[in-house]
Amino acid sequence: MELGGGSKGITGTDIGWSFEHDGRLVFLFGDTRDFSPDLCEPGTCGTQAHPLPAIPDTVERWPDLETYYEWLDAHGSSPESMASAPLSFDPDRCIRLRVETDPTGRFRPTKLDGRIVPRQEGAFSGFSAASASRVASSLRPRAAPTPIYAFLTLKAWPPGCTNPTGCAHDDTEPGGRTVLARSSDGGAHFHELALFSSTKFQFVAPSVELGSRVPGLPSDLRADSVVLAFGSGREINEGSNPSRWNESYPYLAVCSLSRVGEARTEAWAHELFIDEAAMPFGDVARVWRGETRAGFVGAASRLSGIPLPPYRWLLADRERILAVREDGRVWAYGVHGPSIHPVTEIAPRPPQPGEPLPVVATRPEDKWVLMDSERERILVITEDGRVFAHRITSHVEPAELLSGARVGARPEDRWVLLVGGRLVVITNRGRVFAHDLAVASVGAPRELLALDGTVAGATPPAGPAERWVLGVDDKIVRITGMGEVFVHRVGRDYVDYGRRVPGQQRVGASAHDRWLLVLGAPWARSKRLVAVPCFLTGWRYFAGLDAKGEPVWSSDEKAAAPLVPFGKPIGVSFQTWPPSLDTHRCLGYYSVRLVETLGRWVMLYTCKEASGPRGVYVRTSLAPWGPWTSPVLLWSPADGYCRYMFSALGANDPSCSPNPREEEKRRWNGSDAEREPGGEYAPFLLPSRYAKRLPDGRTKLYFTLSTWNPYQTILLRGEVSVS
Repeated sequence: MELGGGSKGITGTDIGWSFEHDGRLVFLFGDTRDFSPDLCEPGTCGTQAHPLPAIPDTVERWPDLETYYEWLDAHGSSPESMASAPLSFDPDRCIRLRVETDPTGRFRPTKLDGRIVPRQEGAFSGFSAASASRVASSLRPRAAPTPIYAFLTLKAWPPGCTNPTGCAHDDTEPGGRTVLARSSDGGAHFHELALFSSTKFQFVAPSVELGSRVPGLPSDLRADSVVLAFGSGREINEGSNPSRWNESYPYLAVCSLSRVGEARTEAWAHELFIDEAAMPFGDVARVWRGETRAGFVGAASRLSGIPLPPYRWLLADRERILAVREDGRVWAYGVHGPSIHPVTEIAPRPPQPGEPLPVVATRPEDKWVLMDSERERILVITEDGRVFAHRITSHVEPAELLSGARVGARPEDRWVLLVGGRLVVITNRGRVFAHDLAVASVGAPRELLALDGTVAGATPPAGPAERWVLGVDDKIVRITGMGEVFVHRVGRDYVDYGRRVPGQQRVGASAHDRWLLVLGAPWARSKRLVAVPCFLTGWRYFAGLDAKGEPVWSSDEKAAAPLVPFGKPIGVSFQTWPPSLDTHRCLGYYSVRLVETLGRWVMLYTCKEASGPRGVYVRTSLAPWGPWTSPVLLWSPADGYCRYMFSALGANDPSCSPNPREEEKRRWNGSDAEREPGGEYAPFLLPSRYAKRLPDGRTKLYFTLSTWNPYQTILLRGEVSVS
């Protein structure tokens, strides 16, 4: 990074998936640290104000908890980052990485739907929307940015996850889900398209190739560029005995590049009845007595009629749904009884000469889009807090910039809602601010007293328990990741205690749910909560080989089979099939590339001792689904310990030098904050163009590897030959 212009505040990171895009090689990095590598977290080492004992002087501490929390508010909790380099570099001479920055010159955190992606979540891999032939031939940037697709692994709340803030893919409890997202501005902003997987594809290693070069694909893919998505995850991701992360076989899904984001939706409605008589303002006595129920939520019923296409935004407007497309055009759907009826497009008003077409929320920086039904307008709020209003008449009117205060522009601002005619902002820590809203202006923010202490937030600022937070009349409605519904009445100066609204089933808790809307007449006691799940439709999964040895494809992820020969042979029981190197069940983060100089697919992955010697393994195959060769150990921990990976065993051994370490990497063992050892993970091959054929017939491969302590991603090379 220093060679490419500086680290821009980055002091440590991991992952480092790479792909070619618009004439550059893009790297997606994982959780990114932007403070001293020797600054230990308060939960492990205490603070300067309240230090934990037995910590060496080399360890730096935060001054106090509030300083630490304020840092998290402003910087996020280990956000992701991105860097790139010209395609023409020689990996033997290092890579001049240019860190992507924000307007302040600091590294630019990865954002999904305007939210900075926090720790244990992230865009772990991605690919360019350019065709395989264009990626292979172009060394020059294109005039307009080509979209980038990314697979983001997020927290989830499957049955068996007991953490209110959700469980990650690498937690011991069930957790993790992967969504497919797209960016139209070079990766500065991603927006979610749909769930990709919550089981076998929690990590995805994508490769874009010409379908004609991969015999055995479904026939309709052979004339197009194809995305091959190699996956790993958990076969069982719920209950008390889930599959564990880093104990996966490899899987494969394929899709035409032109159809990767195609999806369908459903709509499911719950009756929502709010009993205001059961929730008088400030009735602390009822709260103390546990009398906190305030109505009920009915069972879900599917809405029939016209399915809602997967638009960019869905907005609730009384008894109809307004759908905003990618191009900013607006369509209206009526919801009457048990069905959805199409209305028509609300066309943009024809512009005056020289004026742009009045479309809605087409800029990547448009962060929140709200329906102001009372004034019959759509509000669009940008990242920097500007508020624009489009009146909805028989047309969509041009945007008007509202004067006054900016809204939701701070990094810690997590939710922006319309409540009782005011714009309400809720921070990561659950503080609530209200802006009076007029026809043409926005008032200054005023903090409201939350009688519960916080609303939809946590201290320290972390992932909240809420998956959805909605404004309904004069109320804030919170729906947790567990599907529980709570309601707070909002007064002029305070937010009342939260009351639970019990129901017959979980609400908005499916991993597929993309939107949650509240429909109904203003101030009506009975409304409808409408969950809109989204399903990708263009993907097919390798489901094994038929009797002739040809690949079988299925549209159902549940049918996905391990690549050959991973997994047990057909017809052999697990009881009689002993574990062996040919059935490595140890994949987590890994990579697969078609390497031109070898004429083969190459797979790199890490394995731990239970499956054989620990280290990075390489396998090759003529077809992406196999059969894959037996694994060969390409790199072992002995190659890294003491040199560029910290060895705890060698900490006091003079011969173990330089043995680099970072004091930030410590863990509490019950009596001491011990140093964490280094460990290898995420061996990601660089694209095929960087592989080098040697005079003796061997091929030199280049790959990145993360080492944990120090917290870094390094570039390595290895030489392989194929008989």
